[in-house]
Amino acid sequence: MTISLDENKADWKRSINYACMHFLRVVLWRQGAASNDIVDTLAAELTKKVEHLAEWCQEQRGDTEILGRAISYLATHHDGPWKGPDWFVDSLHILIEIAVPNTGLDDTTAEFLADMQRGISQSQQNAPTARENLRVTDEVARDVRMLQEAGCEYGLISSLLDLNEAIFHGEVLTENQNGLLLTAATAAPFARQERLSRQID
Repeated sequence: MTISLDENKADWKRSINYACMHFLRVVLWRQGAASNDIVDTLAAELTKKVEHLAEWCQEQRGDTEILGRAISYLATHHDGPWKGPDWFVDSLHILIEIAVPNTGLDDTTAEFLADMQRGISQSQQNAPTARENLRVTDEVARDVRMLQEAGCEYGLISSLLDLNEAIFHGEVLTENQNGLLLTAATAAPFARQERLSRQID
């Protein structure tokens, strides 16, 4: 059964409205109970004010739920009294700009991206992890063994493994590591084409 565009839009609007209601319950109830009427009315207002951000996420990433996740993030990290609809909208604009960029960068703001990347990596390390994700499967063990052998055989592969480790843990990359990252990214499409021509993939 195919869902029409209108039905799809109605679905994600309901989802955003639910996220706004959850945000308000968390924030308003921290400073004292708020009636359901107040939450419902304010959630409808907030939904209308930010639905254009969901449309942007849909156009660029095909995922309106990015906005819902941003609202949940805001609810978790909000501190202090409710600051009003304008603050809510402005805060979401900043979060969505990071998740789904819409503007260019100068040198200083580009450097700040690296700062955010480090902070995001640190936060991800502190995020809850399901036990099944910690299990080392036979496939993972095989891949680790292959990477270990490749790293011992080729110094460049060893350097790439070090680079991946640094990126994963949010460390500041050295000039050499940034150069290697660019080289590896440049080599990737050539390697894919060569694997196809050799019928490896």
